[in-house]
Amino acid sequence: MSKHLIILSTGRADSGKKATLAFHIGLGALAVGDEVNLYLAMDGACWAYEQCSAGIHIPEDRPVSEYVADFQELGGKILLCSRCADGLCGDQCPAERDMIPGVEYAGMATIAELAGESTVYTF
Repeated sequence: MSKHLIILSTGRADSGKKATLAFHIGLGALAVGDEVNLYLAMDGACWAYEQCSAGIHIPEDRPVSEYVADFQELGGKILLCSRCADGLCGDQCPAERDMIPGVEYAGMATIAELAGESTVYTF
């Protein structure tokens, strides 16, 4: 089993294109039995909140919210930068927001450890 770390720092500015690709890669790795951690940072922190992914999708594709649910259902772990969670690093999170159940906070030490033992993808 391989380990993968996907770092998503892009928010809604591209209408979910990079988020969709990040979740596609994660779902593919989970489908073959690999371990996947998806780290949300900077503007990408917005994907940790239900209000951000609702209704966002690229043309001819499903909403990002469905990819998030599928990712978690297959055992993918979503980590949220603890500093970005408060909107310190990005401005795309709505003021009123509810974190998606199962999302965990993670700091730089955790990400550094995961990066050292994983294939890393950035979006």
